[in-house]
Amino acid sequence: MKVERAQELQERMTLEAVAMLELLGEVMDTTTWEQTISCIGKAWGIPDEDTEKRLDAIHTTHRFIESKSNERVYPEDALPMNASGMETLENVWDLFETAIQLDDINERTTVFNIASELAECQSLTEWIEKTPAEKELDELVTAP
Repeated sequence: MKVERAQELQERMTLEAVAMLELLGEVMDTTTWEQTISCIGKAWGIPDEDTEKRLDAIHTTHRFIESKSNERVYPEDALPMNASGMETLENVWDLFETAIQLDDINERTTVFNIASELAECQSLTEWIEKTPAEKELDELVTAP
């Protein structure tokens, strides 16, 4: 993976963390997300100041939520609230590729755990298992 793609991965993980934080509020612990973003930087040689900008976005979102502010770090439409299966698969694959670049087992485990969480919370299994016809039927059944 080239540094530019790794930086995109860092940004996507930042957006995921911010989205989860906005959904779950103050109870959301972003420690593992922050560690993953740092591991991506370490694995691919991303400059520390770039990684810090992404971590700052998460910290700022925490502060906004704690203060009950309506301010946002990212516009709502930039957040991956309903990531497609393909987007999730790309994130998971890039995280696996990152994990194998890390020498430390704890760092690899952290990145792997985030990949697993994304696959679960973004319904990756459902996306892979259902045909387009099945998805269309689901939409018809759930339509108002």
